[in-house]
Amino acid sequence: MLAEEENESYGQQYEQFKNINLTFQEIVQEMKKSIMALHTMRDEHFGIGIVECMSAGLIMIAHNTGGPKMDIIVDYNGKKTGFLANDINTFADAMEYVWKMDPKDLDEIRTNARNSVSRFSADKFEDDFISAFKLLFI
Repeated sequence: MLAEEENESYGQQYEQFKNINLTFQEIVQEMKKSIMALHTMRDEHFGIGIVECMSAGLIMIAHNTGGPKMDIIVDYNGKKTGFLANDINTFADAMEYVWKMDPKDLDEIRTNARNSVSRFSADKFEDDFISAFKLLFI
């Protein structure tokens, strides 16, 4: 995750975040200060961490394979929900692009991403599971 600290290059603020074994409350606090999150694992089968970051309002940049590509960071209602990258250069390009984005555009992605991850909620899963199960007994 990237949190805020002065960055002279872009007139923005950033800080690299490299802590491990944080408590849940510490994670929540860091997410509140953060702007974006990176998920660099290739071929992630789903990526609940990606969904959690999107739900928390972080601009997500994930590897352009597996679940992130196929199911998670996909357009929702015709609008962007995050960014996909293939290698160190495209991750860096995506990060730079996010840093330079207008705050209104960032908010639009955040809102759209939050709305899109509702498809992974427990309630949605339960409704879909019950609907599928009912088909077995028709």
